Amino acid sequence: MRLLIVGYGVMGRAVESLAVEAGHEVTARIDRDDPPITPEIGELADAAIEFSGPAAAAARVRELIASGLPVVSGSTGWSESFGEVADACRAHGGALLHAPNLSIGVALFERIVRRAATLLDIVPDYGLRIEETHHVRKVDHPSGTARWLAEGVVAEIERLDRWEGEMGDATPSSVDPDERVLRVVSHREGDVPGTHVVRAAGPDDVLELTHRALRRDGFARGAVRAVEWLRGRSGVFTLDDMLDDMLGPSDRLAPR
Repeated sequence: MRLLIVGYGVMGRAVESLAVEAGHEVTARIDRDDPPITPEIGELADAAIEFSGPAAAAARVRELIASGLPVVSGSTGWSESFGEVADACRAHGGALLHAPNLSIGVALFERIVRRAATLLDIVPDYGLRIEETHHVRKVDHPSGTARWLAEGVVAEIERLDRWEGEMGDATPSSVDPDERVLRVVSHREGDVPGTHVVRAAGPDDVLELTHRALRRDGFARGAVRAVEWLRGRSGVFTLDDMLDDMLGPSDRLAPR
């Protein structure tokens, strides 16, 4: 495929390297501060991968859809605008896949967390908390992945009403099993690619599910797989749609 990369930072460069390794051609690169994308860009590529960041993502994705290109978007922190952009994509007959985290491992992790939550729902002795740690340059908090996990946990556990984000430390033993709010605690440290921990603290033990990204290649590799999957489709998709297609009806960890 001929690919357009939008947002040529750390992630954009990682995507380019892995896309070329997979046999694709990167025909154009657009950074976040470049001029608006014009419809003519659609003649240079077959699809686009966008990592331009929260401030630029909504406008860039709109421009790409208007150009007729299928778009895989990995930017987080623009959820307030996503509904309008998704409506524009459907009205245009375009194709958009957006995920708060494009790592296939994270997509599997989210399903495992949701299944674990269904078990914890019937054991009221455990209080729950989510912690996420990312590099100091990450602007949004909680991370898009932590929000995704939190929404899934709240949906599965009847005693939880909602989730709330906060910055700082968390002590597992301090989690009140009767608390109806799921705390999502964010940490910003060094150059951490991303670590997410779902913790269930009981009176006698602590259960933890952890996903730890070792490097950013996992996000980039997932973006390349997603753009390969998206080609020839129309509509608005998530990584769950791609995973459903990959795993088929035998998947026992699909959300209920």
